[in-house]
Amino acid sequence: FDLFDLTSMPTRTQTRQLLDSYTGMFANIQRLYFNNEVRYTRPICPMLFHKAKISELITTDLYESSIGYNYPKFLDFFHASPNHSDYYELDITIQQLNLYKNYNLKINSQFLNLQMFKQLEQLFIGGMIAEIDEEAFKPFKNLRSIYLRLDNLRNFLHSSNNKWLKYLNYHLNASECLMDPYDDCYKKKKVEVMINLNGADLKEEDFCLFKHFPRNRFIQFKFLDKNIQQNISCTTLWLIETRLSISSKFDKALKNCSFESRLDQCFNASSNHIIKNFEYLFNNIQFEVIFTWIEFVGPVLTNSIVSFIGLTFNLIIVLVITNKSNQKNHFKGELMFKIILFNSILN
Repeated sequence: FDLFDLTSMPTRTQTRQLLDSYTGMFANIQRLYFNNEVRYTRPICPMLFHKAKISELITTDLYESSIGYNYPKFLDFFHASPNHSDYYELDITIQQLNLYKNYNLKINSQFLNLQMFKQLEQLFIGGMIAEIDEEAFKPFKNLRSIYLRLDNLRNFLHSSNNKWLKYLNYHLNASECLMDPYDDCYKKKKVEVMINLNGADLKEEDFCLFKHFPRNRFIQFKFLDKNIQQNISCTTLWLIETRLSISSKFDKALKNCSFESRLDQCFNASSNHIIKNFEYLFNNIQFEVIFTWIEFVGPVLTNSIVSFIGLTFNLIIVLVITNKSNQKNHFKGELMFKIILFNSILN
């Protein structure tokens, strides 16, 4: 509003006139970096990025907690749905979004604004995230890779229903390509989900966490820090089967996994799964929450306590010195006590 000298929401005609004459604040910037000193105090209007051609946008230390938040929220200025009567197509290209050192971040449509990230191809998320909204990736037709390097990976997987998986590559027309990882059409349209497991493996009991995984949507899972061994879990095989060779050494393991039977059990035991997730969260309290709370509240609480103690002692001194009996017997005419009284009143 300040940049375009606006006092209210412009009409579609006014918007078109404004943006046609707008040269673009980020028009000549290839790589944009918002460091941890940036404060997102109010929602950002996507108009600022009109005509931007950014190959890489980097942010760091985004967070949300009970104390406050610091991450960008974007105004739905032109109504993100192209079917809306007030829709206006902004010319914004951001190919890669890297989110480093996040804490308790929520990935949703308010954050991944369609007008801002319509051309997004690569997404990296590091640190800790609270959730990914079910339809967060649904509108993004060009998204080709998601890399999760999370410090709270298992906690995240257990605390969410992971329904965001079923909306990856949502607009794919699978009939156009062969379901073959070596097919050129498949390679062009596939979405890679890369996960750093921090040296761990997905366990057998984790299978139901991925029951919404759409295996006919050209989605390839890759675990970047783990060598695929013959004794890996059925959970891992469920996610990577589409990129295994037909003559793979995992054929026997795949038959023993009986995926259809496992899926039936998952959907028939949804309530028990929710209870297990709750128990998992209860038994895996993130101490980072406590440390963050201490970091923000600790100094304020400490200062308040010290101030209260100082005030109490000064009040006691004033009461003792001004007591009539003490003035007659102990403090009468003493300059030192007058100075102490004066100092206590000032404090």
